[in-house]
Amino acid sequence: PTPSPVPDTGGFNCPAAVDVGCTAVDPSNPIDECDVIGEPCVDGNEGEFCCIDTCPRNYCTAKQAITTFVFMKHQHDMISIDMEEVADTLKDKTRNDP
Repeated sequence: PTPSPVPDTGGFNCPAAVDVGCTAVDPSNPIDECDVIGEPCVDGNEGEFCCIDTCPRNYCTAKQAITTFVFMKHQHDMISIDMEEVADTLKDKTRNDP
């Protein structure tokens, strides 16, 4: 299996490091802001979690990545709704046909 580019962090979905880039003020001297990826940041703002960037270093963020699952589920729900509408329209049409 191919490893995920986004580390599994439990409840918080860290963005992929390639999507974030290097967030260090000085990329030649990246200093970690936090210790454990996926855990709440102790010294960060409320709601921030520890993630990794491309420096590589651990940084604090409240911005989660959009998961493929959520996107796919949304698409599936929309397709299901569209198909139900088509089915209802066909039923109505066949009932009204002589």
